[in-house]
Amino acid sequence: MFIKKKPTSVEQATSKKDDIKASDMVECEVCGVYIEVSESILSNAKYYCSKECIEKVS
Repeated sequence: MFIKKKPTSVEQATSKKDDIKASDMVECEVCGVYIEVSESILSNAKYYCSKECIEKVS
């Protein structure tokens, strides 16, 4: 008999991140502008709108 376990909060968060589509909108960590995931820059697990915003964090 197989019993399906309830996913943990970590597993739920991971599956939600995996469901991000290229056309979804994300917020730049620095300036707050919303951009499509396909147009964004992902650095250190955070989304940025430009190289300039990434440099402001460094």
